[in-house]
Amino acid sequence: MIKTILFDVDGTLIDTEYVSVQSLKETLKEERNLTLSDKELEFSLGIPGARALERFTDSPEEIEQLLASWMKRMREYTHHARLFNGILELLQELKQLGYRLGVVTSKLRSDAVVEFAAFGLNTFFDVIITADDTPLHKPNPEPLLKALEELNADNQASLYIGDSLYDMLCAESSGVDFLLARWGAKEKPEFSRAAYQLETPADLLPYLKGR
Repeated sequence: MIKTILFDVDGTLIDTEYVSVQSLKETLKEERNLTLSDKELEFSLGIPGARALERFTDSPEEIEQLLASWMKRMREYTHHARLFNGILELLQELKQLGYRLGVVTSKLRSDAVVEFAAFGLNTFFDVIITADDTPLHKPNPEPLLKALEELNADNQASLYIGDSLYDMLCAESSGVDFLLARWGAKEKPEFSRAAYQLETPADLLPYLKGR
């Protein structure tokens, strides 16, 4: 019986793809004179910003500088972020049904707190694990395992819902069933390994009834 449901944030709860990709595109153009397409920058979604920037430089100082510039531009784009349709209603229903809810994200805590406040999400989650909370990040299982530990949750009675390969690999390594949030995911053949693919947030409720 499922008792704990953990969510990714970007591409799962909140649509921030445009915010992240456009701000990174501008940063690389202005700071490195690189012109890259949205498709070429999709790799950066779902992982910590510093790790994404390692593709462009191996200098810690340059990564720090680029990251600061990227975060500044990202905040200028935050008005483009939106909650996916049906997410708020789903969280309300899950909370009423007594499920323990949590978040495992590669975002910084400061950014997650601001976004959650803007969309009224702060009251739903019993645990929030961010990039600040573990030395290793998705696809490593450490963030998800930390969330389970803090909730004293059984991995066999838990689900992780996300939109990326990093999310799926993290769940697989943690022994947690992975449900794909198709509303925010890109098509990848590897997603055939997901325990289930949700077309919309509302699809989670009938899935849970069948478990």
